[in-house]
Amino acid sequence: MDEVAAEFGGDFNAGDAECTEKRSGATMRSYCVGKGRVIASAQDAAALVEWPRLRGPDTVIAELLRINPEKPEQDLLRYTAEKLTRGCVVAIPTDTLYGLAADPFNLSAVDEIYRVKGRPEARALPILVNSVDMAALMALDVPRNFHRLAETFWPGPLTIVLDASHQVPLKVTANTKRVALRWPKNEVVTRLIREFGGPVTGTSANLRGIRRVRRRKK
Repeated sequence: MDEVAAEFGGDFNAGDAECTEKRSGATMRSYCVGKGRVIASAQDAAALVEWPRLRGPDTVIAELLRINPEKPEQDLLRYTAEKLTRGCVVAIPTDTLYGLAADPFNLSAVDEIYRVKGRPEARALPILVNSVDMAALMALDVPRNFHRLAETFWPGPLTIVLDASHQVPLKVTANTKRVALRWPKNEVVTRLIREFGGPVTGTSANLRGIRRVRRRKK
């Protein structure tokens, strides 16, 4: 099996973690516990990793869901959206890097992202959307060239920075009142946002100062 090191990044020896698998209907889930890092196993090209919960001073636990990257299973999307609704942080594949998804309007979830990443609160969190209309709702004013850029490059690896709507928490913008928006070309992200019913955060899944996770083997 390929290995996924979620957020804690870097090389990881699977022997440092204890993983068990449980089947729920047709879905196989992996639960992995490790010291200081999280390890998860997956056979498919995409994975959804529920973000670690502390279990003792140095031990974290993560749940990994195997998902079809082209035709994501609806039950897995629903399950993950429920986690987001409850304020959990979830590592998800995008069209570029693995990202950390959470509800940007839930300040507890936002605090958790900053905590687990070690990310300075002076750095804003990018937001992922699944439509041009959703992005426009996140902006205070939409400039004329926004639609031209969005319709040309979205979905895809283009981030557009706009003045944030008043509904966007200041903490998400790092008190800049500016928001970075992107619509990834990724079916898992697009359908997860649809199931969740709103945008999610999209900061890269790595600790501060550690290289970003681009493939599951990292």
